[in-house]
Amino acid sequence: MSANKRDTLYDELLCRLICGKYRFGDRIIVNDLAAETGASRQPIGAALNALAVEGYVRVVPQVGCDVVHPSPGRIDDFFRCLVLVEEEFAGLAAARGEGGRRAIIVAMRTLASEWDGLADSEKLLRGKELLDIVHAMAGSPLINQKFGSLISMANFFVMQSSDTAPDLRGFQDRLNGLIENVSAGDVEGSKAAARIHIEGLAKSCLS
Repeated sequence: MSANKRDTLYDELLCRLICGKYRFGDRIIVNDLAAETGASRQPIGAALNALAVEGYVRVVPQVGCDVVHPSPGRIDDFFRCLVLVEEEFAGLAAARGEGGRRAIIVAMRTLASEWDGLADSEKLLRGKELLDIVHAMAGSPLINQKFGSLISMANFFVMQSSDTAPDLRGFQDRLNGLIENVSAGDVEGSKAAARIHIEGLAKSCLS
């Protein structure tokens, strides 16, 4: 099995999940994916298993693969933990990340200039890209490797929260507040801004 094929399928399926093309509880049919992508069952199964490990789908051998459908309580638990993780990333980035401050300011300005023309899923993706810079600025590759991808799960929950469009009111302003504090090297301000941002994402899922 080609690792590249598996990784390509993983990226495609993750995109579909985060963009809301697959909804909570949907059945993902391996044979349909094989016909659509031209891939064999083996790399498709490997990609789905990787997504299952990360919590996006549930694979039942000889039965099939379903998108998870967590209760509101479990989603709330996830965001409570994510707040703590992102607070620490933001505080470390403010304390250590002087070298990345120019890049993150440029990225925020670029996002602001393009904001109105972006689809909701693209706004969330671009927000994740900004947080990826914050994570890199924190200067802790091991922690980033273990926890940095949780923002993708958060975006997945946000996009699943509505059958029409997610509530992204305040999303850009919250990101601005976080970036301003990190860029200024304000550790406590950065941690507070990260908490506000993640709590805003949680509210959009659970309100």
